[in-house]
Amino acid sequence: MQSNLVSFIQVLRSHDVRVSPAESLDAVDVAATLGYADRSLLRDGLAMTLAKTPEEEVVFHECFDRFFRHELADFSMDDSANSEDSEAAEGEDPAGGESGDTAGEDAGNDGAEQESALEFAAESNATLQALMQSQLMQDLVNNDRNALTLAMNQAAEAVGLSDIELFTQRGQYTRRILDEMGEDQIRNAVIELEQEGSPALPLLQQYRDVLREQVRDYVEREYLLHAEGRNQQFMEDILAKTRL
Repeated sequence: MQSNLVSFIQVLRSHDVRVSPAESLDAVDVAATLGYADRSLLRDGLAMTLAKTPEEEVVFHECFDRFFRHELADFSMDDSANSEDSEAAEGEDPAGGESGDTAGEDAGNDGAEQESALEFAAESNATLQALMQSQLMQDLVNNDRNALTLAMNQAAEAVGLSDIELFTQRGQYTRRILDEMGEDQIRNAVIELEQEGSPALPLLQQYRDVLREQVRDYVEREYLLHAEGRNQQFMEDILAKTRL
């Protein structure tokens, strides 16, 4: 957790909060004393150590909330469909329309049929079979948000996402994180299913797309957190050096 604190201090510095080496050491001591379990207590303790003006305190709280936010990504594919089904069921006449229970059963049956198609295709495709046995694919199928979010965070740390500086780097880091998570296995399986004309292709493409979407959103949030302060300072330096 100390590495997280060091990264957080770097974020503060990039947002014009002045933190000296001595204050960094004080912050480490505060975190060691207070622990990380109670976020509010940790935030208040670090604020007293690192924010020295009302303006810096405002920036500190915003950066803290964004940096230490623990929001689980949602890799499910059927939330919107289920929502639409629920709304339709609520608006129908129970005597003349399809009941909510029946609609839910139909949705469940459709999902089971899709999973069966994927498993059936894996029987004759070694690449897909290996993919289905991978931890990434199992987590996607089960929508294990804890495992997938942890894997995404670890991949981001492995590729150095906190070093992102430019708007144009978002795509590069998105691809690096996906590769680190093992998304290349999904890409290879999609290519083979396309060549075979497999009925399981649309479902696998959905898993691929939802994974890419969540990683893109994650990179976007991290870019705004880590890079916006650096970019502002960069523009100020350029303007300061420009002769008018």
